[in-house]
Amino acid sequence: MIYKYNYFLILHYGSEIVTIECVESILKFNRNDVKIVIVDNASENGSYEKLHEKYSNIEDITILQIKEPKGFSYGNNFGYQYIRKQGNAAFIIVCNNDIVFMQNNFIDILNTSFNNDNFYVAGPDIYNTALNRHQNPFKYEIANVKQVDESIRSVEYELKHIKSVMIRDYFVDYLKRIRVLAKINQRKYRYEQSRLENVCIHGSCVIVSSLFVEKAELLFEPMTTFYCEEEILSYRCSVNKWKISYLPELKVEHRESKATKQKYAKYLERRKFMLTNTLESLNILKDFIIERNK
Repeated sequence: MIYKYNYFLILHYGSEIVTIECVESILKFNRNDVKIVIVDNASENGSYEKLHEKYSNIEDITILQIKEPKGFSYGNNFGYQYIRKQGNAAFIIVCNNDIVFMQNNFIDILNTSFNNDNFYVAGPDIYNTALNRHQNPFKYEIANVKQVDESIRSVEYELKHIKSVMIRDYFVDYLKRIRVLAKINQRKYRYEQSRLENVCIHGSCVIVSSLFVEKAELLFEPMTTFYCEEEILSYRCSVNKWKISYLPELKVEHRESKATKQKYAKYLERRKFMLTNTLESLNILKDFIIERNK
């Protein structure tokens, strides 16, 4: 099997302007071994049609559409399976539509890193421009049942006391703005300069190599609707002894998407949406860990 193409899998929802910025940052690579697959996750605002009009005549860009919204995992698996069937992917770079690639030599750096590490899954240095923080590694340890149980209790508490949590969040945000928590945040979200292995990679940009593609029929399994995809993927890799590498030499910017905010305009609705889906995903993660430990 000859693995000669580097696929960029972009999950699109809602804002074609955001997705176009992502696509254009990839097209600047100006390489003939790069292919882009855009998966529209049942957008209802005409943005799929706009993307189709702009890119459908470009040979190396494929636009797929999901008719009914089924969440983050399903949308990415839909695109991943399409790419996997092509049988020629050296790498699949799976990214949110609000990721912008900062290095025109991204693929060259990626190839060098793979030759050194032979990873199954990797993540770049992700700098979130809105939050002014680095997002990789997402977590330094692979999930276990005790940690997941603690997270479940925390989310259940927040759902039960949602209005108090909103007030707390307001004051935390205020303290951040006046820099009371600046040093704490600086430590927590610092830039990791060294490569790290077998950590949890942030889900906004996940790179899988041909080693992963050969063995994994699905990118995210079991599927969640939203949230915890990173923890489940890292646990899967740990069980299967598939190496995960954090690669600080690769740089992307996360220009955080407003897709969820556009749909859930009120903060309370957004918060409930996030917490409800997080709780569901944490329970899926817990069941997955327990099943693998039988």
